Amino acid sequence: MNITTQWLTEQGASCSQLETFKREWPQGCMVTLKSLRRAATLHLDLKWFASKVLSRKAWNVYAAACAEPWKVYAAACD
Repeated sequence: MNITTQWLTEQGASCSQLETFKREWPQGCMVTLKSLRRAATLHLDLKWFASKVLSRKAWNVYAAACAEPWKVYAAACD
């Protein structure tokens, strides 16, 4: 899948996230493990991205997989 600033704009990406993406990938980028790791390093909102590209079934699997780690994180922050 190729991600472009146009696609992100159409999906409702925030201005700050869009600007970060444009600086890093002015011509857009393919979704690869490398580009996702770079996006994480840039603090791009990968949860938002996942919500836009995953099917409902895949999103439910993702959400279930993240539930426990988020509980642990929240407890550590308390």
